Amino acid sequence: ALPDEAVPDVQQEMRPKAAPARAPAPAFIPPTVFKVAEDGWSERYTMDGAPYYYNEKTEAVSWNCPDSLKDTDELQHEGGNWRWCPDPEDAWVPGREVEPGVCITEKGERVELTAKDPNWPIMMSSLRHLEQDLVMIDDMNEGLIIHNLRGRFAEDKIYTAVGTILISVNPFKRLPLYMPSIMEMYYRSGGNKRLPPHPFGIADHAYKSMRHEGKHQSILISGESGAGKTEATKQCLAFFAEVAGSETGVEQKIIEANPILEAFGNAKTGRNNNSSRFGKFMEIHFDHHGKIMGARTENYLLEKSRVTFQMEGERNYHIFYMLCTGSRAQEFGLTASMDHHRFLNQSGCFEVAGMDDRQEFQEVLEAMDCLGFTPEEQAFIFRTAVAVLLLGDVQYTFNDKQDAAVITNPDLVQRIAGFLSVDPAEFAESLKSRWFVIRGQAPTKIPFKPDEAVAAADACAKAVYGKLFDFIVERVNKSMIIPSGSANFIGVLDIFGFEIFETNSFEQLCINFANEKLQQHFNEYTFKLEERVYQSEQIKFLHIDFIDNQPILDMIEKKPKGLLVQLDEEIVMPKGTDETWFNKINKEYEKSKHFGKIVKKRGHFIVHHYAGAVPYDSAGFLEKNRDSLWPDISKALAESKDKSVAEMFSGADDAGKGRGRTLGGQFRGQLSALMEKLRSTAPSYIRCIKPNSLKSPDVFDSVMSLQQLTYAGVFEAIKIRQQGYPFRLTHSEFVRRYKCLALRDGGWLPLKNRKGVPLIKELLGLTKQDFSDVQIGRSMVLYRAQQHRVLELLRNLSLERVCLIVQRWARGCLARKFRAKLLRCRPVLLKALQTRNSLAETTSAIEFVESTVGTYSRVFPYKTREWLDCQELKRQLQERHRVTEECRACLPHDPEANFTNLERAVQAGMAIDAYPGTADQLKVFQDAKAMYDLTNNRRTCRAELRRATEEAERDTLEHNLALAVELGIGNAPEIAAAKQMVERCKQEEVICDELDRAQAQGGVRRHTDGNGALDPQAPRAAADKARGFGMRTARGVYLEQLCGFVHRLRLALQSVPWDGSEDWPAVAALVGELGLPAAPRPVAAALPPAEEGAEGEEGAEAPAEAPAVTEPVSYDEYDLRGAEEVAWAADELVYRRRQREVHSVLQQGIDELNEETLLSFAGHVRAHPFVGGPDQKARNQAVEAELIAEAERQAGRIGDVRAALEAAAASAEENALCQSIELARGLPVDHSHAVALLESLFKAQVQLAMKFHIDYGKRVEVGLILDDELAESTSASVVAQSSGATIQVVKSELVQELQTQTNALQQAVEFGQGITLASDQGRRLLDQGAALLGLRQCLVNRDWPNLEARLSTALSAQVDGPETNLAKDETTGRCTAEDCLEALRQAVADVVNPSDDYGHPSEGILETRLGQAERLEMKDLPD
Repeated sequence: ALPDEAVPDVQQEMRPKAAPARAPAPAFIPPTVFKVAEDGWSERYTMDGAPYYYNEKTEAVSWNCPDSLKDTDELQHEGGNWRWCPDPEDAWVPGREVEPGVCITEKGERVELTAKDPNWPIMMSSLRHLEQDLVMIDDMNEGLIIHNLRGRFAEDKIYTAVGTILISVNPFKRLPLYMPSIMEMYYRSGGNKRLPPHPFGIADHAYKSMRHEGKHQSILISGESGAGKTEATKQCLAFFAEVAGSETGVEQKIIEANPILEAFGNAKTGRNNNSSRFGKFMEIHFDHHGKIMGARTENYLLEKSRVTFQMEGERNYHIFYMLCTGSRAQEFGLTASMDHHRFLNQSGCFEVAGMDDRQEFQEVLEAMDCLGFTPEEQAFIFRTAVAVLLLGDVQYTFNDKQDAAVITNPDLVQRIAGFLSVDPAEFAESLKSRWFVIRGQAPTKIPFKPDEAVAAADACAKAVYGKLFDFIVERVNKSMIIPSGSANFIGVLDIFGFEIFETNSFEQLCINFANEKLQQHFNEYTFKLEERVYQSEQIKFLHIDFIDNQPILDMIEKKPKGLLVQLDEEIVMPKGTDETWFNKINKEYEKSKHFGKIVKKRGHFIVHHYAGAVPYDSAGFLEKNRDSLWPDISKALAESKDKSVAEMFSGADDAGKGRGRTLGGQFRGQLSALMEKLRSTAPSYIRCIKPNSLKSPDVFDSVMSLQQLTYAGVFEAIKIRQQGYPFRLTHSEFVRRYKCLALRDGGWLPLKNRKGVPLIKELLGLTKQDFSDVQIGRSMVLYRAQQHRVLELLRNLSLERVCLIVQRWARGCLARKFRAKLLRCRPVLLKALQTRNSLAETTSAIEFVESTVGTYSRVFPYKTREWLDCQELKRQLQERHRVTEECRACLPHDPEANFTNLERAVQAGMAIDAYPGTADQLKVFQDAKAMYDLTNNRRTCRAELRRATEEAERDTLEHNLALAVELGIGNAPEIAAAKQMVERCKQEEVICDELDRAQAQGGVRRHTDGNGALDPQAPRAAADKARGFGMRTARGVYLEQLCGFVHRLRLALQSVPWDGSEDWPAVAALVGELGLPAAPRPVAAALPPAEEGAEGEEGAEAPAEAPAVTEPVSYDEYDLRGAEEVAWAADELVYRRRQREVHSVLQQGIDELNEETLLSFAGHVRAHPFVGGPDQKARNQAVEAELIAEAERQAGRIGDVRAALEAAAASAEENALCQSIELARGLPVDHSHAVALLESLFKAQVQLAMKFHIDYGKRVEVGLILDDELAESTSASVVAQSSGATIQVVKSELVQELQTQTNALQQAVEFGQGITLASDQGRRLLDQGAALLGLRQCLVNRDWPNLEARLSTALSAQVDGPETNLAKDETTGRCTAEDCLEALRQAVADVVNPSDDYGHPSEGILETRLGQAERLEMKDLPD
């Protein structure tokens, strides 16, 4: 036995892998204290954590929780009468009976039950357990069965057992249930271990039964289209191929046959994307050792009508779409789109989701190659399939004169005839006419009408495709031929399930007839044999009633009145029709309970099959049963030049001739042979269920599934199992399995009996359980699910006690034996290790250990150090032997011709240098290595000579020429060329010296050289001479290129300005051709504008880094960029660009009046000096020193001006303001970037403009005369002291002065409005200046109506001065009593509810209004 850790976790491997992996659950620790109810029941746990219940008083055990241990909620929920209620969606749902005949379901719906509804009670605890074997359910009824299947389907447990029958529910998605590890698990299963239901389990049972019992086996797989029959068949075949295998590899051919048969026999239907449209029985034959010897496939009732017609949403057979899209479409001329073909475009469906026809066709080709199909056979198969497809494209028109059909595309018919190798004219004639023969008269040609011609072509297509499919099946069988000596076989039957459509015809009658036959076989095996067991055991049992369908089979096939028998007879009748046949069977079976007539539909009848009543339409029965071609077409095909086509139609009879040739007769014969073969086998069953019609995953249609279970006879199987005794063991098996029940915690209970029935009864009595229903027969013990569960629980509890003891003893015993074996092997291993270099002795020692230890190594994976060392030594010696043989094989051969093998062998030997070996092995390696070293050195030397000759390397050539003499290859073909190249290099060196001198003289190395004479001609002449010679050395090529470039550079330098920093575009273009490093980025990019508000703030960001400077670059020896003159030109370009940028940044800082920019510029330039050639570096240092001084001087000047403005604005002294403004006018203060300076200037200007320069006393003396009206109202004494001329002069001067001051203030205000003011003080001065400007403009322009409003605005802005006093006097002198009263009220309101932002100036206005009121003698007014 393997350790527990080595047993695969079945549930883990079969669980879907979509969810993320979880950490393993902690080991279950059962509690030691149990709650005990008053009646003695307590909850216990098995060692694996499963709960069970034990009664300490009666010693009874149960898996179901008793009521005494349930809490209030459980009792309340599970209390009452629960029963199954019909439901339109879930078929059956649990419901609690609230009153007789009325239930409330778990969905909360109220259901009223009728007398016809079955009364199936529910034990609620049974709903919590989803049994993997339906025989184990508490009560057999449709509700509990469908609940169990639905629950398991939701958990992706798609397989459920009914005893030995497997129910498979199609999940319509991929599940990890078919991995090799699961295959191995089922094959290795044995003993008492129960595995989950699976097709592998069915296949394993059949395989082991065949091996042990020596009897043929069969697996019968059935179900409707889309239920998963094909997939189940594949899994069974894959299991046999994996576990049995073969000596010839035939198991792979069995697997590879599937793609071929599916391509030609499967199609997309409305129910299934890969529906098998034929039945097949595959026999897999095994030899006496259980190895696969061969296989044979028998096909049944191919749906040939699909070739010519498909329903909407369906497809024709897969092969047609594969041919149209596959790799051989061009070969057969299938270049048109698929909707061009009539046999493909009727349904509107050309593709299948998840299926790539092109890839599938490639798999078909590979499968044909695997099965040995010759290229000629493949070509014949595909040609014939293409011919069938093109037959649907033949087009006809009607010829009125001849009253006959005419083919409108004869070229297509000629192509078809070519594919079938038939006479084109004869074949075309057979598609549009036929010969009519009357005995004793000459034959008469009868032309077809267009619809008859189309029908003839369709019949030809169906016949050819049917024959082709038979040919393919027979060819597949030929590739898996069964040799003599076959012991047994396992048959796998994949056949169509029971079918009920709205319209059922001949095909459905044949299919349902086959299912009736299979159901009878199922009944015989499952029901009748069951009762025979009970009778032979002489036990009491109730007779089991089941549906015996033998009367239905007799009605269909029994001679002479069976439905199909009379249909064959009607074909040979002179005037036989569908209607005459219908009348005969209706008359024969009108009183049969299995037959019925539909009165309202003429020609329709009903057959009551075991699965239900099916209505059939007799129209077309005779024609479909005849299944023949017109003799003319058969004759043309039989005379084909293609041997395969001719053989397919060589035995075809004329239409209507030959009894037993009908399709129904053939099918009955095949079916009888199949049933005879099945009766010789022990059958297993897989019933496939389609859970929904949408082909959607995770959708379970309970009603639909329940219907299929009924058709499959599953309920009958469950019924017989539960009514009978599904669990049975022989007496000896029962004792062997349950003798452990006598073990208690204190030891074994004494047994009085030793064997037989007394011992069994004594064991059952020891349990103190109710086993009264256990039947003890003559040779068997038989019992039902309830007793089985209790027995298994008791056995598990006993095994928990005994297994620990048995395992401890067994493992100890095995360990001691294992240790003794290891000690026995140790001397042999040590001897091999001491010898060390003998592979034979080491291998013999390891084989001795393995044979001595044997299967103990499966239990104990431990190996001693000597064992491991010997295994490693063996590996090293084997590798040494392999390398030695490789080296030995290389020694006799020419090392140059065999260099690759020699190199591989020597490198392998060097990798195992530390491995042991014999002296001979080491010598062989050394000889091979010496040969390799010499050969490798010679090859390297010759390669270097070739390379150096090509690249004209004189030193390398001279060195390798000397080396070649040492290596003995002085006559190598490379030697002569190398010597010639050496001589040429010597001549080239002379020219190189001339080039070097030419480029070194007459050039520029310093800026001052530019004023002298540049000589561009000398380099050019030297370069022309070198070009004529053809320079080959690296130095020569370099100097030639350098002289040419220097010539062009000097020409460009002759035409450039040398003074200043002006750009040299022509020189820059030349330097750019060499890809020199780009000039540093502009200096301005390194100096971003200062952030607003960051001026003078602590912690402000540091200025950006200085301009990037290109570090000096070192170039290769022969790189033009490293030449002195070229480098100077590149450095000069960088220098000039830097000078332009530095000047630009400096001017920008001066223009913007930005002292921070200027100071930052100076700091950056000082911290990061120019890096370049020495000439440019010296010049740059002098120029930039002056620029730095200028930047610092301008920055100091700007700072001084701003400080003066700020101080004057703060002091508000007129002289200081005037002086600071004059100082600022020396700077260009109109630049938008001088924000701080502009604000300081504005503060000074607006404060200066707001000062009133006319003597206030002078204005009082004049009497504030501003116009004639005011002069008239002035005091007479004042007028008397002044003449009118004086008044006018003063008035004129006053107005002029006011106008001047108003203009100055307006300019200051407009200046402030046009700039950005950053401080509150600046914004407040702007508001005050604007208010004062408005007041002055009213006074100057004599705008008396608006004067009061302007005065109010000025007072609100806290403006207090001569203008405000003057305005107050003016408003007082021109105010009427009524106006004064209104203004007084407003002033009071403003004082009470101030709305301004500058304190309470309304109080001053109120005092002014009160003064007006006193002058107007308004004291007595109440306001």
